[in-house]
Amino acid sequence: MKTRILLSLLFLLISPIILFAQLNSPEVIIRNCAFNSNKQNGYLETYIAINPQTLSYRKQSDSTYQATLTGTIIFKNEKMEIVSFDKFEMQSPKYKSAVEISNANEQLLNVRRNALASGNYTAEFEIVNDKLEFKKNEKFNIFGNQNKNYFSDVVFIDTMYESKKNTNFTKGNYEIIPMVLNYFPFNKNQITFLTEFYPLGIKDLKGKVLYQISIAKKETGKVIDEFSSSFTGELNNDSPIVNAIDITKLPSGNYDFIIIATNRNNEILASKKIDFMRNSFSRSIKTTSINDTSLVGNFDVNNTFVNRFTQEEISKRLTTILPIANPSEDIYINNLIKGNNENNMKRFYYNFWQKQNPENPIKAYNEYELTLTEVNNAFGVANQYGFETDRGRVYLQYGPPNAINKSSQSADMKPYEVWEYYIIGNQRNIKFIFYTRDRSTNDYQLVYTNKRGEVSDPNWMTKIQGLPANSNLDNNMINTNFGGTLDRDMNLFLNK
Repeated sequence: MKTRILLSLLFLLISPIILFAQLNSPEVIIRNCAFNSNKQNGYLETYIAINPQTLSYRKQSDSTYQATLTGTIIFKNEKMEIVSFDKFEMQSPKYKSAVEISNANEQLLNVRRNALASGNYTAEFEIVNDKLEFKKNEKFNIFGNQNKNYFSDVVFIDTMYESKKNTNFTKGNYEIIPMVLNYFPFNKNQITFLTEFYPLGIKDLKGKVLYQISIAKKETGKVIDEFSSSFTGELNNDSPIVNAIDITKLPSGNYDFIIIATNRNNEILASKKIDFMRNSFSRSIKTTSINDTSLVGNFDVNNTFVNRFTQEEISKRLTTILPIANPSEDIYINNLIKGNNENNMKRFYYNFWQKQNPENPIKAYNEYELTLTEVNNAFGVANQYGFETDRGRVYLQYGPPNAINKSSQSADMKPYEVWEYYIIGNQRNIKFIFYTRDRSTNDYQLVYTNKRGEVSDPNWMTKIQGLPANSNLDNNMINTNFGGTLDRDMNLFLNK
């Protein structure tokens, strides 16, 4: 994930713009989350996401094109009196042409943080560009100054990575990029969340608190047991609570995410609920039918190189291109394999390589085969081909890393590798960390990355350290002295 500091204002470019397209292409999305700073006051984090394709761009002196936006947030109390005012400016990246703007696949993201006393408020938003004029009013509440337990608002995390720099997105030693829209498409199969628990109604702050998380159907309120879990934390710890829940098998629909804090007597101390939308594999892309010929075409494969493969071989060949297929192709491939139509599988496979090299598809195929052989030899394990492993998938999807730093032997640390990519698309300085539980195997799993669109394990540090799972990362988020050589290895990259 990359950051840009423009006119003293931080904004980031994240998440594919397809998110906008799937939800009627809104120009601006705003979300407010309230936190407590002490018992008297709190603050409001306002996340702003803007579709760059809805903006007007001006030609710059260097012949590039850039959009400028100005924004204001006016805070009013219950008497509609102005109590605070926030004015800011944003700038887009510089694009070389109108075509590059139309192909922009990342949204502009900004966060504003405003301190407010306890009470009820109305926020009046206005964001203006030559082409855009956005206005919105939203009511919210700042807690604080009360003798009861409560949670802050819950933030769903798009990406989280350790950073030595202090920005508006920093909590502890982590850069935490929020999801402005609580929408989980088919390719985002984990809910990573952040919240804070304030035990203001408890005089004796000794002991631990049990956090229970669950997902319930929005329409019925019924909790789905498969997506429930729990973890413990220190009762006197009001640092950010970060954890995750796997939603790979969660069907499309509207849901509530629920977190509950209980004491050792199983008494409920506080709870928080936030709704979200899930769009699963089966409903996310229209071209998922195995009878849809838009991706396979209608031609005779007998005179092509794919005709040499048996039905079993072409089915396996399709799985080998999953790491480099786009999301719609990914879904279609899986459905083709399930349908087991040999002719359709061969036509799709040939079309796939023809898109890579229209003049010579077999050349594109052969080049990939050489890379695939290298990956299988380097990363294969007893029950998986190399392309099916995390390292193999990353290698095929993003190419060979610019640098690989391997851990030194240490009894206190699990073996791990840090992969660095100088640039992937529009993002620079990307890191992937893989680790293995067993020193005798070659099975390394991805536990951490700052690559947009990828998911990190919130407990990755404790896993590498070989410690018991501690889902409350508060201490780990503050402490960067990991022991062994991990601190040194990460600093080699993170300080660049």
